[in-house]
Parts: sequence; C-alpha cells; structure tokens
Amino acid sequence: MAWPVFPFGMLGSQDILADILIVAGGAGGAGASPDYTSGGGGGAGGLRYISSQKITRGSSYTITIGGGGAGGVAYTGPGVNGSNTSFGTTISTGGGGGGGYSSIGSAGGSGGGSSNANTATPAQGIVGQGKNGGKGSSVYGNLYEGAGGGGGAGTDGSSVIVDGFGANGGNGLSYDISGSTAFYAGGGGGGGRNGATSGGSGGGGGGGSAAGSGFGGNTNSGSGGGGATCVNSGTFSGGAGGSGIVILRVIDAYTASTTTGSATMSTSGGYRSYTFTGDGSIKF
Repeated sequence: MAWPVFPFGMLGSQDILADILIVAGGAGGAGASPDYTSGGGGGAGGLRYISSQKITRGSSYTITIGGGGAGGVAYTGPGVNGSNTSFGTTISTGGGGGGGYSSIGSAGGSGGGSSNANTATPAQGIVGQGKNGGKGSSVYGNLYEGAGGGGGAGTDGSSVIVDGFGANGGNGLSYDISGSTAFYAGGGGGGGRNGATSGGSGGGGGGGSAAGSGFGGNTNSGSGGGGATCVNSGTFSGGAGGSGIVILRVIDAYTASTTTGSATMSTSGGYRSYTFTGDGSIKF
C-alpha cells in the first residue's frame, strides 16, 4: 500500500491513515417446491474498500456487522436480503435476495438472481458496491427451468444459457488487507434441474441440483446463498447468505488504544490489521 504524503490535504496532528474494507451481509437464495421450480441465487453484500482514510486519534469509531439473509422456502419464498455493515458513518448495503418462482431477485449491494422463466431486467446492485443479478430461463415448465446467479462484488451473476441448467454466482473481489490475500462478496449460484451450480469466488453458496437445497455463503465473507431446485415432490430451501466483515489496516507504528467486541489484531509486512467479525468499536 502506497501512503500519500498529503492525502486530501495535510494531515492534522491527530490524524492517521487507514485502509478499510467494509462488507455487508450476503442475501439468501430462493427456495423451490413442485413442480420443476428453481430459485435465484442470493446477491453478495455491498463491498466498499476505502484507501488512505483519515482516522482521528482519540475518536471512537463504531462497527456494525451485517448478518446474512435467510434462504427462502418453497417457490413462493424469495431469499431474504442481507443486513448492512458500517464503520462509523460509512455503510455498505446488504445483498439482494434471490428471486422466487417467476420473479426477479431483489436489489441490494449486489442484486439477487432471477428465478426460472424470467426475462425481465435483472435485480440491480449499487454502483461502487456490487454488481447485478443474472437472468433465469426463458422457458416455463417441465425440464427447462433454471435460475440466474446472484451478483458479486466483482462481476454480474451469470444468466441461464441452456434451459434446465442454473447459472453461477458472480465473482467477488480479492484484497490483501489482513496479512494474506482473500476473496470477499461472491454471489450465490442459481438452482437448476440438470446440474448444480457454483457460487462466485469469495464464498458464494452453490445452487441446488434436481431436488436439493441451496448451499450457504461462507461466514464473514458477505457472500450470497445458493438457490434451491425441486423436480417432482418436496420443499427445498435456499442457502443463507454469509455475514459481513470489517478490516482496518494502519502502519505498524500505530496501535489502537481501545477495541471492543470481536476485534482481532495481526501484523504483517509493516502493517497492523484489525478484523471485526461482529459488532464493536475502535479508538486510536
């Protein structure tokens, strides 16, 4: 990380610089029930990466970590949106839930995938936080339905290309802010009659195949859950979205005077990182 000499003007004597990653909770994938229905993948939580942010020493900053949205149940059950994550007054928006039977997903940090038989404009992500959901199959009934993937922080969720097959979730983005490179905020895969789908890089849950529930997004990744698929009988749930995370990095010369909640600290390469997987606060 290159530290500018005069970011946004000269630093005050009480200011230090920090890089901050703020990832909201991912959304749940949609459920599925008879006959031949597939649920859209959940969208990833909004991701914001702020480089060289001024932090005022002596001021306390509150961190709120968004939870992942629940997966939907049955074809009438869309995935639930993820919850927002915040650092001070800066907010990342929770992901948009996957679309239930014949509906588009919900808008959010990244948009949820559209369910089968839907050709409408897919659910939208927020510019600067995430991407759009993918489209579902254009054919109703029998063996031809498949659902779109949820959007990720890096790419849109995939749309169904071959009827009957679901689409993969959009990819997340990678950062080396905690001492090692990791991906965050992948979209959940859409359900598909003829084959399981993959969640996007960053921990998105895969979509169910034939008769199966969607898989959940990884915890503290902000990734979306996968959509479910049903063929003849039964009721299957979409996967839940993964919870969010906040990581703050400063040069190693600075040590927080106070942290509360879930904060863990690590050092690497001349930097000091504070990772929050639950609510808390930090003061330098």
